Amino acid sequence: HATHSDGKECLTLDAVLRKALSDNPELAEREALRDNRQTITFAQLNSKATELAERLARIIELLPQPEGDKIVAVNLFPDIELIVSLLAIFKIGAAYLPLDPTFPADRVSHILQDAQPILLLTTGSILRKTAFASVVVELNVPVFDLENKESSEVYITFNEKTRGNETAPRVRNVLAAVLYTSGSTGVPKGVRLEHATILHRLNWQWRTFPFHSAEVGCFKTALTFVDSMAEIWAPLLIGQPVEVVSKPVIQDAQRFIDLLDRCKITRLVLVPSLLKAMLTLLKSRARKTDESLPYTGNGHYPLKHLKMWVCSGEILTGELLLEFYDCFPAGTVISNYYGSTELMGDVTYATFKSREDVLASFIDDKIPIGKPMDNCAIYLLDASKELVDNDEIGELYVAGSHLCSGYVRNREMERFSKNHVDNTPGYDVMFRTGDYGRIINGQLYYFGRADSQVKIRGHRVDLSEINAAIEWNKLVSTCVVLSYKRENLSRKSWLS
Repeated sequence: HATHSDGKECLTLDAVLRKALSDNPELAEREALRDNRQTITFAQLNSKATELAERLARIIELLPQPEGDKIVAVNLFPDIELIVSLLAIFKIGAAYLPLDPTFPADRVSHILQDAQPILLLTTGSILRKTAFASVVVELNVPVFDLENKESSEVYITFNEKTRGNETAPRVRNVLAAVLYTSGSTGVPKGVRLEHATILHRLNWQWRTFPFHSAEVGCFKTALTFVDSMAEIWAPLLIGQPVEVVSKPVIQDAQRFIDLLDRCKITRLVLVPSLLKAMLTLLKSRARKTDESLPYTGNGHYPLKHLKMWVCSGEILTGELLLEFYDCFPAGTVISNYYGSTELMGDVTYATFKSREDVLASFIDDKIPIGKPMDNCAIYLLDASKELVDNDEIGELYVAGSHLCSGYVRNREMERFSKNHVDNTPGYDVMFRTGDYGRIINGQLYYFGRADSQVKIRGHRVDLSEINAAIEWNKLVSTCVVLSYKRENLSRKSWLS
């Protein structure tokens, strides 16, 4: 149990940023965010977020107040205004609930009724393009239109200092976000993530892989997925700029590679399937130009600024890692992260710097998911919930500071239980992941899932949720949904 703390986890994310601006006045004029339309500084980011927070606070003051957490639903495309909106939501003491404009109406209806957001923050032009606009009207969810400046005619006094006194510890258990994932009962469930949990994860990253000057982060993951949090806040909160990538660019590997190159991105989080597409494209480009692989540091070569790669969300194979080092020289860092939304994305990691590292880690054609991150503990238990012997396969349970605070309306709380195998302070609750693992030579290896959840292109999908949706149709009496993967093909799902 490697335990580290620097006190930041007693603050909220917005308070950490304000403290950074207060401690480092020169940070104000540094570049903070870039998208395909504009660039803003840290001072502008904070100012724009404060202005929006004033508008939100004025509107929310007029609405019926919730008994519990104050949640604001967010339905926006990825751009600078999206991150400004998240920061504004934090400034008013609320949590954000991300919706994707492409979500089907039934899913959004369930999410809105389950989470009960006090407000939906969007734009009229985006809302009109969604499939769930009618659901918002039917459920009578108040809408805050970012394009409608009339909502800012009257302000209340908004005093950040009453929320962000950086000299005093903040109360823990402040909710930051609610992210909906597939549920084992066929019903999506909302994962509650607190500011302290997010900051524990970020603090580990800052200690283990510290940022250097002139680094540039990349926000490319959909806001509905937990990896987006580290993409946004890990660079920003320590004064590093973030490039916001639009969805059309992400969907085109060629355009995405060109953007990474042009913007000199230094760190990237991606699912293995996207990595595979990028490597295939780079190899094809090299063949056309008669370039030798791997690319070397002599002259210009693709993605030479990108020194820190992270794979997460799907199983990373040794074959793909070897293919990676076919394209990039030794010394280029690529890490394999393991976790879930309930665990703030990641709880274990394995890092590779060369082909030799990959080959040395091979066990039964598998590569490791590594060792626990700071303030996390991994237990491998048998069917009786007792620790397995060394080198035996067991079900993965996790305890520590990366755990979420549960689900909205306490759904499926049986996955959280009292830690009966470890009485270390701070590890009193453990989470059942549903995954199997085995410790070999001090490294953790992944050995499959215990239930019906699978990862498809990095998205966690519960086959029982698909099953339940199909059987809801009166024309279907019963169905079976299966997932399998053919050699050299992506995972497919079939129903009968």
